[in-house]
Amino acid sequence: MKITVSVAKEIEIDFENQRKITIQYLKSVLRWEDEDFVCLNTNVLMRKKIYHGSHSWSEDVAIRTANHQEIALQTILNFLNNKV
Repeated sequence: MKITVSVAKEIEIDFENQRKITIQYLKSVLRWEDEDFVCLNTNVLMRKKIYHGSHSWSEDVAIRTANHQEIALQTILNFLNNKV
């Protein structure tokens, strides 16, 4: 990926950074937090909640039924993260 900036410089972004930028951008389009994901078995939008006390633990909490765009996004994210 190459982009030209206003100071007329050409830069090249390696594949891993392209992937990270793409994921960050796509999540921001749907206003997802970093902890959000869709369970594709149930099509439910989930959020990983992290709790702290004398020890830390996490659980996946259902937010609501995912819409078509969110299901599509999760499918793309799985592909980008090689989880297909």
